[in-house]
Amino acid sequence: MSLSLGMAHVPEVRADDPLFRLGSTLGRVGACVDPTGSARPRLVGCVHVELGSTVVVVRDLTPLAPGSKVFGGFSAGLLFVQPWEPFALLVEAAAMVPVPAYDFSVSGTGRTIYSSPLVNGVLRVGVGFGAF
Repeated sequence: MSLSLGMAHVPEVRADDPLFRLGSTLGRVGACVDPTGSARPRLVGCVHVELGSTVVVVRDLTPLAPGSKVFGGFSAGLLFVQPWEPFALLVEAAAMVPVPAYDFSVSGTGRTIYSSPLVNGVLRVGVGFGAF
């Protein structure tokens, strides 16, 4: 079993409607279990507790509840590890459940511009450093 720490930042990107931009930051801590031992490459199972926030920037309209929405969550997935000491290629596919679910609405329009899904599919690709 090993400790897993991670962070992701998605800078504000334009939504389908050009009046809105969405951005998100997320940190996580968890544990991974490697049932294959020292196989190279290997597939590892991981679970994480996550904490993040999503922000919507609105142009020319008034949001009902301005500011970022803070959320927690749980995720589980499989991590592919291909070591090249002291580095490793990491590819992870996971499902994340945000708690609480949240949405962003705009005053006077009756529009909800974003609602968090019940389950998020996540694909992460990265480079790790350390003992793999």
